[in-house]
Amino acid sequence: RVHGGWFSPILYGLSNLVIYDSRAEVRQEAVSSLFTILINDVNSFSNQSWQYTLSTIILPIYDIITFASQKPNKLSLQQTQWIQQTSQKSIELLISLFSIHFDILSFGLNELFDIIVYSVSQDFDGLTNSVFTNFFEFI
Repeated sequence: RVHGGWFSPILYGLSNLVIYDSRAEVRQEAVSSLFTILINDVNSFSNQSWQYTLSTIILPIYDIITFASQKPNKLSLQQTQWIQQTSQKSIELLISLFSIHFDILSFGLNELFDIIVYSVSQDFDGLTNSVFTNFFEFI
């Protein structure tokens, strides 16, 4: 049974690559790998493990989107590049995770909706359309 324990450092490491690595291709591969693991092993996690995973591994990925929606003029070049290069795919995968495993992850709907609202408030090419498309498929 996969839970916290030895699996958490792998997920945490991938999350950190998504958040902090300056190379777009590394962030793209890390976010794909992270969500592949989560989508495929979601049934192996306990409810407590999922709450931990959501709050400490998944949601911090989207902190930059929250920050950008609250202080759009305060973004650094690296933060702007992250939103342009990584946010679309990461949000698409997050919505897919919730869509595929809604029965397990329904406790995190408020956080998902917050991320969606913050994302569509951004004025970056393609992000709003992509988020709406994926969200409508989720519904």
